[in-house]
Amino acid sequence: MKKNFFLTMLVLCTVIQLCRGSLSLPAAREISTSRPALIAQKYSIAANQKAEQQAFGGYLPQLSAWHNSLFDRELSINESAHTLSLRGSQLIFDANGPQFQTKIAELTTQQTTYAYQASSAETRYLVAKNFLQTWLLEQKKAYIEKLTDYITLLEKKNNQLLEKKIINQISWAATSASIIQHKATITSYPFTIESARSSLAQSMGYASVSALPATLEYTLNTENRTKKTIAEYITIAYNNRAELKSNQAHEKQYELLAQSNKQSYLPSVSAHGSISKTFAGAAQQRGVSSSVGFNIQWNFFDGLQHYHAAGAANAQKLRTTFERQELKNSITQAITATYNTIFITEQMIAAAQAQTTAQLCLLEEAKMQYENGTIDETTYLNQQLQYAAASYELCTQKVNLESTWQTLAWQCGYPASGVIDE
Repeated sequence: MKKNFFLTMLVLCTVIQLCRGSLSLPAAREISTSRPALIAQKYSIAANQKAEQQAFGGYLPQLSAWHNSLFDRELSINESAHTLSLRGSQLIFDANGPQFQTKIAELTTQQTTYAYQASSAETRYLVAKNFLQTWLLEQKKAYIEKLTDYITLLEKKNNQLLEKKIINQISWAATSASIIQHKATITSYPFTIESARSSLAQSMGYASVSALPATLEYTLNTENRTKKTIAEYITIAYNNRAELKSNQAHEKQYELLAQSNKQSYLPSVSAHGSISKTFAGAAQQRGVSSSVGFNIQWNFFDGLQHYHAAGAANAQKLRTTFERQELKNSITQAITATYNTIFITEQMIAAAQAQTTAQLCLLEEAKMQYENGTIDETTYLNQQLQYAAASYELCTQKVNLESTWQTLAWQCGYPASGVIDE
């Protein structure tokens, strides 16, 4: 009940955010869980659960009933024979029957569940990555505005200097080439954002970009997370990754299949009984009859079919074991690379922070010089542009760090919030 309440509140908050034209990262993740592919996997889990119950039904007793009527034309209707029969059976022992079938069905359900968890984790991770990149591009708007103002004034000044013959044609052309490159950046900016929003919408399961709210609501987390060692992260991943759990269930399934084939030579025993009552017939036909019996079946020779089937299952088990080891190696390499990327990005943040601080000092100095008439508007706008560029670079590195933490969390099996210790 409590879980349903929190889920309802989360959906309600998501609807409120969409109505007011903004989207948060947690809401984007939650929306992505309703993608048709993920819902289809949920129904696969339900189908396997039904198959599991079906296999368990082999343990339960079987009961059937039928009614026979015999009418003799030479007798009156009251002398016609009516027989009501009941028959029941119960499996007593079957070494490779319902017991193994039920366990194998349970493992199939587990594999489907783990496959859903892995797909859901990857979907939410992709949403987080696309969300952060789109949000970062939106933060570039301030830099683009400063660049537009600067390029407009620079182009005007460059043409004036050429007309007054203060600069030669070569200097004018070099400046013009730089202006053209900056104009290309300005022109492509809206299309870049549109492409990023399209990727975000697609990862969330939306059919079009128009379904996304106008703005993304996000506060960049600048707090330093408590780090663990690489070995600790690898251990967490080994314990939590759904892909490894699915592989392990698959291996156990092959092991049970091999055992089932090995025990197929043992006999199976079942009991059966029936009871019948005939009424409304001739005196010699009326009465109750019953029977009880046991059925023993022993397939002591099958042309080595079960023997080779057990060998094939053992080979599949070994294949699955080595596949899991290869997956572990891949996870180890990925976590090591991500861990090193976090360290490198932290150093780049420190450098970007120092550069931003230096540009802020230069901007303040340029502002005083511009107010005193020491420098012109073009130089002052250039300092504003350099500060905006440094600020955006700092923001970029911080987003890259957050995105890398999201990657590490996903690799360790914690995709919900990007926090390892959730």
